[in-house]
Amino acid sequence: MFGSSLFVGDSIIGGLTNDDLLPEANVMGGLGATVQSTLDNVEEITSRKPSHVFLSMGQNDLGEQPEEAKKTFVQQYTRLVDRIRELLPAARVYVLSITPVDAASPVGAFMNPQIETFNAALQKMAKEKGVDYSDLAPIFRQRKIQYDEDGNKLDSANVIAPSGATLALALQNVEKLASRAPEHVFILLGSNDIRLSDKQEFVERYRQLIGSIRNKLPKARLHILSIPPVAEEALKGEPRYANITDFNKELKQLADEVEIDYVDLSPLFAANKIHYANNGVHFKPDFYPLLLDYLKRQTAPTF
Repeated sequence: MFGSSLFVGDSIIGGLTNDDLLPEANVMGGLGATVQSTLDNVEEITSRKPSHVFLSMGQNDLGEQPEEAKKTFVQQYTRLVDRIRELLPAARVYVLSITPVDAASPVGAFMNPQIETFNAALQKMAKEKGVDYSDLAPIFRQRKIQYDEDGNKLDSANVIAPSGATLALALQNVEKLASRAPEHVFILLGSNDIRLSDKQEFVERYRQLIGSIRNKLPKARLHILSIPPVAEEALKGEPRYANITDFNKELKQLADEVEIDYVDLSPLFAANKIHYANNGVHFKPDFYPLLLDYLKRQTAPTF
């Protein structure tokens, strides 16, 4: 069942690939994803032709005005369900309840009651649309769930990272990027593109992305990060990863040409024992504090 399924949502559902439970092809889970951003990328859902679609999102849709936020949430979710059923009439759609946050955390006291009201509205919507609703609350009542420590991570407002992102998908998210009005933009892409395109196509798409970002954010400072290396097991399974060094040379040349900061990540890997996830491409959580510290050191003079 899961082999022909697609799990769609925010970073919580994205953990299914980070923890090696499902292949990346079966998961579209992006940090900071909302119902609207998922609706904007619905064609990506349909392109994978799943027989089962599991929708799991909502925490990023919570708002300071709960009733207004809930109304918008339900309207957008309804459109999302309708659109998926229109494009994938044979697929079965499952709506998963929004998971609670840690009650002991500073935000738990005001977020969890709002989550409960959102879930009640979500369950009602699912019933009206005739799709399955899965209440995840019993998992939290029956087991002691261990929450991730977010202290070493960035806020979701500072990250746009849909699972399986490519340069083509990044181009579709430039408006979303521009709406956040960042002073600095760090671009880390290529691990997926290297399996799908040649160097020339890769460079041209990267050039388009840079041009599009500069057009929307002329004052922002752009930083291109090199494509990270993969583990030996991943290289055995996908020989095209052997081209990462060549792709990075082209990326460095492009950065020099368009006068953008290029950050070579290879010293980070040379100086540290990096723990990969089982797929040999993604990283265990302890990698990300190392990455942020490295970026601070490498780009500090530009801030």
